[in-house]
Amino acid sequence: MGSDGVIATISTLDYLFVPIKADRLVLESTLNFATTLNERLIKTKISNLQGLFLFWNMVDRRERTPLYDIYQKGFSRLGLSSLSSRIPMRSNFAKDLSAGGGPVYRSTLFAPDATFTKECGFDTLMEEILSILNIG
Repeated sequence: MGSDGVIATISTLDYLFVPIKADRLVLESTLNFATTLNERLIKTKISNLQGLFLFWNMVDRRERTPLYDIYQKGFSRLGLSSLSSRIPMRSNFAKDLSAGGGPVYRSTLFAPDATFTKECGFDTLMEEILSILNIG
């Protein structure tokens, strides 16, 4: 946020969706970022920003703890909104295009493989975002 133009750019957005990871350093940094934007831009209504939504990213599917639900209650106490969608950690995210073809994982140019999209929850995340935006 300390870089020139970041706050000005964010203030022109209508909505901001912020990934968050269950890692102490990432969590503290993201919550500081989100609460600052919420207090300075959303609550004061001095910007276009109408909403900021946190969503869990890189969730370990093997963990069956109430940790995420407890954190989400904390977000609510801070006045922050969060999505119910959770994106799991996947080793496939680290793969690039292979020479022999196959599914696309990290391309920003090509759509991801449909099976991969469903398995990692992107379809659910996008549906939730579209409902917030009142699109679709």
